[in-house]
Order: sequence, then C-alpha cells, then structure tokens
Amino acid sequence: MSYFNLFIPIFYLIFLSNTQIIQFTTAQPTYFLHDCLGSNYTTNSSFQKNLNLLLSSISSANTSTINNGYYNATVGQTPDSVYGSLQCRGDISSEDCQSCAKTAAKDIITEERCPKSKQAFIWYDECMLRYSNQYYFNLMQTSPGFYLSNVDNVTDPNKLNPILGDLMNGLVSKAISSGSLNFATGDTNYTSFQRVYGLVQCTVDITSDGCNRCLRGAISELPNCCDGKQGGRVIRPSCNFRYELYPFFTQSAVPPSPPPLSPPRVSASPPPSSTTPSPNAKKSSKLAIVIAIPSVIGVLSAITFFWFFCFCRKKHKTRRLDVVVDDEIQNAESLQLNFRTVSAATDNFSEANKLGEGGFGSVYK
Repeated sequence: MSYFNLFIPIFYLIFLSNTQIIQFTTAQPTYFLHDCLGSNYTTNSSFQKNLNLLLSSISSANTSTINNGYYNATVGQTPDSVYGSLQCRGDISSEDCQSCAKTAAKDIITEERCPKSKQAFIWYDECMLRYSNQYYFNLMQTSPGFYLSNVDNVTDPNKLNPILGDLMNGLVSKAISSGSLNFATGDTNYTSFQRVYGLVQCTVDITSDGCNRCLRGAISELPNCCDGKQGGRVIRPSCNFRYELYPFFTQSAVPPSPPPLSPPRVSASPPPSSTTPSPNAKKSSKLAIVIAIPSVIGVLSAITFFWFFCFCRKKHKTRRLDVVVDDEIQNAESLQLNFRTVSAATDNFSEANKLGEGGFGSVYK
C-alpha cells in the first residue's frame, strides 16, 4: 500500500472534525446592560403565562418574521396584555440575530436580571430585547437612558471632540436616509495614523423624524457621557450610538427587506418551560472558524506536498532504471554484431587466415 493511500483516512478524519467545528458552533451575544421597570407580577398569573408565550415567540423568530433586524409581538388581553420587541444591530448576520434573540428571551427573566418585572430591557452588543405591559410600538422614547464609556482617555480631547461631533452628525443624516434600516456606520481620521469609528441606530418601528430627534438628543449627551474618552455609547429605548478608536462593526449591513407588518398576536396556550442559560457559554464560532480553516488548509498542503514528493521520486527512479537497461541492451547488441562480423571475415577463425599471436591473443587477416 502506498504512503498516499495511508494518508487518505487520516486526512478524512481531520477534515470531518474541523467541518463539525465550523458547522455546529454559534456566536454567543455579549451582554452589557439591563433595566427592570414597573410593578411586579405574581407567580403563575395570567401576565406571567402571557409573558412566557411572548418570550417564546421572540426566541423562535426567524428570517421570515424578523424584518430589518426587528420583530415585535403582542400576547393576551387587557389588563394582562404583554408587548415585546427585538431589535438586532444592523450589521450582524441573521444567524447572529436569531442567536441573540434566543439568549435574550431566556436571560431577561432570570433571577440575575428581571424575574418579576412587568417592564424590562436587556441590551447586548448584538441586540436589544424589551417587553412591557403598556403599548409602546411606533413610539419614540428617550427614557430610560444610559451612558457607558471607555476607561481610557485620549491624549488630546480638544482635537477629538469636534471630529467626533462631525462624524456622528453625518451618521445621523445617513441613518435617517437609509430607508427602513435606521442604521449607519462610518469612520474618519483622528490623527495621521489613527481613525475614529462610529455607529448609530434607531428601532425600525419609529419614523425617520423620530429617529433624527432621538439620535440628535443622544449625541448632545456626549460631553456628559464620554468627554475625553477613547470610546463610549449612549443608549435609549428607541436609539443608541457608539464610537471607538478601533473597528467594532462589520461593513456589510443587513439587506433591506419589506417593512414590518403589524405585530402578531400570539394565541394563549400552555406556557413553555423556562430554561436558564448556562453561565459558561461556549466561545464564538468566529474563533472556531479562524482556527479550523487554517488547519484544514495546512493538512491539504501537507498531503499535496507528500504526494508530489513520493510520485516524482518514484517516477524518477523508474526513468533511471529504464535508461540503464536500455544502455545495457544496446551494448550487448553492439558486442554481438561485432563478433558475427569478425567471424565471417576470418572464415570462422580459420587457421588459414591466422597471421600469428599477439599480446591480446590470435591475430587474423
């Protein structure tokens, strides 16, 4: 059996293991904030059953029901109605959006978040989920608001502030002219060797005018939020913005799709069993893909090199052997031809044709 044939099953196993890593790991959303509002509901109440149905609906939302990263739904009748919505960041994939929806729907009612609240928000880098016992769809809301800033300071805040202001105001104009996305990203030079990156977004259920007012108001909070900081964000229910001195968003945004329909009403049925997410979440699939793909390429390169080396070496040996054999055959034929010629010329080495004896034997004429 050749060395190449021995390598086939080994390569197959390595390739399958790396393929499984790529296929079955999913990116985990990055939590950073939640807020619990309103009064509390009682255990096993109609409101809790409706809330569980709502969160189940959000968790199972997919590309056919999520429009421009947005989904909303209503469950139950007054006074136990529950309204809920999901807004994913405009530059993430549909798979990451669904992953964030599932995580947020489980996480928001855990003991560490808002286990009994009738109103709650939870924010991740990838999405925001909120629910309420009061109707809020299509309404621009600025409260509650939150600031988050980078712990590091810039060396020259007086230089950064006007550059940042121009960048953010430009992104607001870009977002409100983006159709139903209400989302924009961009960057600009901060120094000759460094850039500043920005992102703005509104929930897609509010108008472009409402988005403009929400974002302009949020940007006016920059001096209170992040003056002199290397990064920061302002978060409101209907909009948010962020800036950093490093890239934190992807360049391809979620493609536009038809505007969201009126929120579906989820029929009341027995609530699903609640599940608490594990605190030890698996690492992102992006890291797994970065690790898996080079290893597959490396194995392919090694196999190709090994096959090429063995094949060429075997072929070279075969050619050399052929040349040696051919040479030997030609030499033998040459010797046989010379003997016959000499025998005929001397009348089969007849004594009559013999001239005498020399140092190398008999001499014939």
